Amino acid sequence: AMAKLGGLGVIHAAMPIEEQKREVRRVKMEVNGLIEEPVCVDENGTLESVLNMCGQRKFSFRTFPVINNEGRFVGMLSGNDFKYAGTLSATVRQNMTDAESVMSAPVGTSLAEAYQIMQREKINTLPLLTEEGTVGGMYLFSDVSRIVLEQSQYNVDSNGQLLTAAAVSTGKDTLDRIEAL
Repeated sequence: AMAKLGGLGVIHAAMPIEEQKREVRRVKMEVNGLIEEPVCVDENGTLESVLNMCGQRKFSFRTFPVINNEGRFVGMLSGNDFKYAGTLSATVRQNMTDAESVMSAPVGTSLAEAYQIMQREKINTLPLLTEEGTVGGMYLFSDVSRIVLEQSQYNVDSNGQLLTAAAVSTGKDTLDRIEAL
């Protein structure tokens, strides 16, 4: 809330290291401009295996870049692909949108550039690709537009994530806490 109002909140250190790390991550993931390492799925996996992964990892989203065996981007899988699939035993490749039909941008595309592209092309997801064709990041319009339209008050870093601070004490676990954070 502090960062959304232009300030900077400090996550106190009077908690176990892992708990403080979770709290910092919660703030950083509240608003994602650039998703630096999007979760990718394999084109040969089944829709059922992707849904199982979502359940195990407690993902609330269903949009994923799809990669081949060489790690190259071959398409996008979205919530609609699950909704309209005839069977969950079908492969990701059978249900995804092929790369040729997906608007993408190069790694290094700024948040403002992504907003312009996404608004002009009327797309919700913009994967960022390296010169080798691998996934190097991703923007989601819901987050990008929120940051661009409300950025005048948000305190965000260069990736569009909310800024926060984490306190450390001078106790014996200080270096471990710093390393974890």
